[in-house]
Amino acid sequence: MNSKMTISELVSDVLAELRRLRYSENTLNTYRRFYNRLITFADSRKETNFSEELGNAFLKTHYKFDLNNCDFNPSPYREK
Repeated sequence: MNSKMTISELVSDVLAELRRLRYSENTLNTYRRFYNRLITFADSRKETNFSEELGNAFLKTHYKFDLNNCDFNPSPYREK
C-alpha cells in the first residue's frame, strides 16, 4: 500500500488550510497559480508525488534557481 499523497492531494490540503486560516482570496489565488505551475511541471515529467528532486528541478526550470548550488544558511546564528 502506497501511503504517499499525490501532489494534487497535498495542494488541496494546503489550500484548505489557508482558507481555514482566513487567507485573502488574492493570496489563495497566488498560491493556486503557483501550485498549478508545479502540477503542470510534474505532469510533464509523469510524476504524481512530490520529491526534493522534483522541487529542485521545478525551481531550476521556472525560476533559474539551483538549490544545490546556493550558499544559503537558514539559521545564520547557529554555530557551525
